[in-house]
Amino acid sequence: MKQIQTGFDLSYELNNYIRIDNYICHIFQSEEEAYGAANTMIEGAVKQGRKAIFFSPNLKKSAVKGEMQDLSYFEAMQNQGHLIIKEIKLFSLLTDIENHLSKSQIPEGEEAPYLILDLSKVNHSEFSRLSLFDQLATLNGYLHTRYKTSLLLQVNARELPPIRQQMLVSLYPTYILYGKIKSNGLYKGASTQKGKAKVQNSQGVSSIHRLDLPTYESDARGEIVYCNDSFAELIGYSAEEILSSNELDIVAGRKELFPVINTRQLKLSDAPLDLCYFQTSYARPDGSTIITDEIICSLQLQDQQYTNYHLIRFSEREPDSYYMLMHNNNYHYHRLFNTANAAVILLDPLRAVDGSICDAQIMELSQSVSGLINTSGSNLCDHTITDLNCRKSDLWLRAINTVVENGGQAYFEFYEPVNDKYLDVMIFNPVSGPLTALVSDVSQVKRIEERFQQQIVFLENILDGIPTPVFYRDTFGRFQFANKAFGIAIGLARHDILGQSLFTVLPEDLASKYRAMDLDLLTNAGIQTYEWEFQHANGNRYDVIFNKAPLSNSLEKFIGVVGTFIDITKRKEAQEALRLSEEKFRGIFRQSPIGIAVYNPEGQLVDVNMAMTNILGIEGIADVRHFNLFADRNFKHGDENILNKMAILSYEEELDFDKIRKLNAYKTNKTGKSFIKYFISPLRYPDGSIEGFLVQIQDITEQKKAAEALQASEAKLRRLTDNMIDMIGQVNIAGDYEYITPSCHSMLGYEVEEMLGRSFYEFVHPQDLEKVKEHFTSAFRSKTFSKFDYRYLSKDESYIYVETVVNIIFDRKGRIYGAVLVSRDISDRKRMESELSRLDRLKTVGEMAAGLGHEIRNPMTTVRGFLQMLGNNSEFKDYQEVFDLMIEELDDANSIISEFLSLAKDKPLYSEQGNLNDILMAIYPLISADAIKSDKEVKMELKNIPDLMLDSKEIRQLIFNMTRNGLESMQAGEALTIKTYQEYDMVVLQIQDQGCGIQDEILDNLGTPFYTTKDMGVGLGLPICFNIAARHNASIDVNTSPQGTTFWIKFRL
Repeated sequence: MKQIQTGFDLSYELNNYIRIDNYICHIFQSEEEAYGAANTMIEGAVKQGRKAIFFSPNLKKSAVKGEMQDLSYFEAMQNQGHLIIKEIKLFSLLTDIENHLSKSQIPEGEEAPYLILDLSKVNHSEFSRLSLFDQLATLNGYLHTRYKTSLLLQVNARELPPIRQQMLVSLYPTYILYGKIKSNGLYKGASTQKGKAKVQNSQGVSSIHRLDLPTYESDARGEIVYCNDSFAELIGYSAEEILSSNELDIVAGRKELFPVINTRQLKLSDAPLDLCYFQTSYARPDGSTIITDEIICSLQLQDQQYTNYHLIRFSEREPDSYYMLMHNNNYHYHRLFNTANAAVILLDPLRAVDGSICDAQIMELSQSVSGLINTSGSNLCDHTITDLNCRKSDLWLRAINTVVENGGQAYFEFYEPVNDKYLDVMIFNPVSGPLTALVSDVSQVKRIEERFQQQIVFLENILDGIPTPVFYRDTFGRFQFANKAFGIAIGLARHDILGQSLFTVLPEDLASKYRAMDLDLLTNAGIQTYEWEFQHANGNRYDVIFNKAPLSNSLEKFIGVVGTFIDITKRKEAQEALRLSEEKFRGIFRQSPIGIAVYNPEGQLVDVNMAMTNILGIEGIADVRHFNLFADRNFKHGDENILNKMAILSYEEELDFDKIRKLNAYKTNKTGKSFIKYFISPLRYPDGSIEGFLVQIQDITEQKKAAEALQASEAKLRRLTDNMIDMIGQVNIAGDYEYITPSCHSMLGYEVEEMLGRSFYEFVHPQDLEKVKEHFTSAFRSKTFSKFDYRYLSKDESYIYVETVVNIIFDRKGRIYGAVLVSRDISDRKRMESELSRLDRLKTVGEMAAGLGHEIRNPMTTVRGFLQMLGNNSEFKDYQEVFDLMIEELDDANSIISEFLSLAKDKPLYSEQGNLNDILMAIYPLISADAIKSDKEVKMELKNIPDLMLDSKEIRQLIFNMTRNGLESMQAGEALTIKTYQEYDMVVLQIQDQGCGIQDEILDNLGTPFYTTKDMGVGLGLPICFNIAARHNASIDVNTSPQGTTFWIKFRL
């Protein structure tokens, strides 16, 4: 082998890493180093009876290939078939490698040749331009899921900056950097890597990097120029992805505020800083969103440009992190406080004798307060809100009272006539610190809104003057604008249209058609023209031609559909008149499958077609020429007036041909009975006069039979579904229930009538709503079924876990109509999964305790013995106290180890017949003594209960642990209640305290070993209790609230 001259001889160490399914990223410093690694890889493949494939996008410039050609050894390797050299295209790197491996006909899961991918001449710009990070991540996943192979990636360190080097090595479990081989501890598996390595900001370090808050910086156009690691971690993107984005790319809620704030900043000339505070949300890569409180601090730079500092508060990760800014970053806080365009006022609420808030003392004001409320901060410090002489002091006091009593924030706005300004006030109460009010001047925004509103009114007046109906619907199908002509066309007032859905304003068949066309237009942008019906509020329908186009916002994102339509009823009537005139063509008349008879205005029969003779069983018109329309028994008084109004009469009749023949009503060759449906309509001339009457008849005998069979089938199916355990429901495309089985009562507690007509989405847990909508959308788009689980609201306002299968249903025209939902209660399965997880954690602790407990105890026993010996020695009597203290500490440690072993040991249960009440009465003095020390009370409510098989020592330990926890959670003067009673086939031990309750994050970890909230706690008390309960075939349930916590230990008889 050729020797490497750089000092980085990795061949020995690299041999240990060349194995199946290990992918190595090698960022080399020299060509000799790259050659050495490739050579070692090839030799390792040969030793294991494998081939090696060398891929490179440019074989002529490959340093490793140049070294290979100089050695006959590699030529021999090629000639013997051990080494294959292939050239690939850089932009189709993944495809070329896949094609070559597929041509080798290697079955999936089988051993494949070892691969060497040489990208030594690829620079950093090509990595970005060709998305090589994504290609390499996908290649790793492709290889990992299909073959058993090893991969060596070679990249020149001189071609990649450090940031991109870190991004690259994050994709591989093993990497070589600066001549050292390391395992990547952050590697999460080839199938999940997408090249999103954590990088530092490429724009340099901003001055706000010292803040602990999630923070980013943007310019006046909204382009992000800096973000700290806390912000990148919060929203789940890498810093590099964020720095290539605009703030509107990552903001999910209240996007409209950001352009307004940026525009407002450009017009500020008299203040070096502006402060805005509001709530918004950010989008994460997985599609979820996080709700945040945000402060935007806009600072004026030397070049008269503005930069925006976004300070984020996210209560789930960092409670009250906004106020940490005030305590941990004093310099930045005072700079914001004293230079902010918004007035910052710190308040101390004052209460009257009856306890109500009557005023608030001003503790501190920022310097900008004088510019807003026409007074100086120094003159008002130590004064009250009412001293401001503000006409809206009642609004101040009402907002202060709301925040103090309910928490959160309170907002209000008022006009200050002295300075001619509109002021916006936000009051909030931090966990630490005084009540805070932010007063902002929104006069300019108000005036902009007024001018904007004037422009809107002007445009609406123009559109209202257009005689053609014009409308605008958003992407959800809700009307956001309709001119007067549209209101006239539909017969509704504008306030009954705006904000309403298509399905509210129009019949469902029309609304479904319009909605489908809107969605098609939003998907396939262009001008959409089509002909359909439209309906007036009075029920009359007429034909129209629609012209619609998609509407975009300033970001070129579709926000709805704007359109107009023209009434073509007269044109349709002309076409109908033409059709009637063409009825004179006897061929069409004769060949119609519907029985047709033509009567003159006097009701005398003029002609019948062939279908009519077949239905009635006659030979020709001569057999029925004596028929008179107005003499028919089904023709009632007043029907002629109805026909004169262009209405259509219809009725059904059962014809008994045997009876007709017997009564000699007319000659017929048919027998039996038939159901006949009649349609009678007038024929008119263009001038409106009646030309005659058209009677159409259809033999619906088979339809009647089919309807009866269908009705019987539906009844059978209804009996089947009504008795199923699973809940089956049908919803329309909007998600409203149209049908649901009675099992909804047994599963959820609802009656069928309570759910019909209500939206499926209103029962879904808010945290699961987006996931459920995504599944529905996916099912509607793919037109197939979808299966998912989520939390569903039951009638008692609790949530249960259900698993639902969604099957799409279609109408007769093949359009998506809705879906059938088959739901099953999986709450027990979810609880079982949670319990299995908890038992697994206990098993881990048990194994650890069993392995370490005895090993630690033995040396401790030796140490304790020697300490006792030394303590008994008179030479060391001066150190007796020290020896006693050391022995005491060793005993404490030994007791903790005993608790470890109690979890680990599967010791036999020494149980005997006993009564739980007897044990409680025996240890009650001890429990009561503990309570009296801290001025607390213990109450006992013991009812007659049957004896149980109990290990009294373990039950005592369980009771002591549970009662001690309850006593420690309570304040002085509160009481702990212990109850026993029988409930069905169980004996219940209930321990109830009056403490402050258990927080949700702590509740989820109850019973987890070593999890404790006590300063001196070990975290083994409750795990031991759960272990003792399990050994006694008992369960432990808990319920907690701010008023206290209750534990139920239920023993089975």
